[in-house]
Amino acid sequence: TNVGVGQYAGNKAVGLNLLHGTFAVGAFLSPFVVILCGPEHWRVPAIIIACGMAIALTLFVFSKLDNKKAAKAKDDSAIPRALSFWINTFIMFFYLCGEATFMGWMVTYFKNSGIFPTSIANTMSSLLWIMILIGRLACASLSSKVNKNYLILAMGVLMVAFTVLMVSSTNGILVVIGVLGVGLFMSGIYPTTLSTMEKRFNQSTVATGTCIATATLGSIIMPIIVGNVADAVSINTGLKVVLVPLVLMVLLMIFKVYYSKRHPVTE
Repeated sequence: TNVGVGQYAGNKAVGLNLLHGTFAVGAFLSPFVVILCGPEHWRVPAIIIACGMAIALTLFVFSKLDNKKAAKAKDDSAIPRALSFWINTFIMFFYLCGEATFMGWMVTYFKNSGIFPTSIANTMSSLLWIMILIGRLACASLSSKVNKNYLILAMGVLMVAFTVLMVSSTNGILVVIGVLGVGLFMSGIYPTTLSTMEKRFNQSTVATGTCIATATLGSIIMPIIVGNVADAVSINTGLKVVLVPLVLMVLLMIFKVYYSKRHPVTE
């Protein structure tokens, strides 16, 4: 789907933010489908997901994705070496460190900290996804009006700021504000960063696959690190560890702005 948008969207940033907005809708709705089906009918949501994937794959059969190998450059089948490609890839890597940690550990953090009762703590993840959806729709609108590199940097800085507020405050109102801010400003980082890739990378399944596979490692590694820290110290300390990759993400965003001025990207 990312490759398809990269090939055919008139404005990649708008298209990718709308695409990833639909991901947020699915992530928000799927837990409610599971709850409605009940634990005794756990196979039903699995079957629904399988049917949805079958429909998606069927639609791909009738899509107009470019399949002409002869029209591609010689290096399109190789893993990209361009620095701009890896800058964007590792921004997404560090971003996914944060996203996966929040999705996997945030509810546990709120339960253990005693800031909220269990019923409210369980809704924090859904609240985060709602803000992600709103943010991606807003980012789709803004991305055509402002410099995307500066937009990415602004979102990164604000994501870190609201993360600090969320993990350092014990006041329920401030924590909720932190969650709202994190969801809103983290929302557009991944799709907008992906949209700033050079056209040859966004239209290449090898490049896009390499980028997404590398970035996804962040969503695997960081929750494990947070879990180990939580076991050794506490979940409060564990969640604060996520600030390390987020700060590294912002530093890469600053370098991205600097680098893009000297090496304009052909989108």
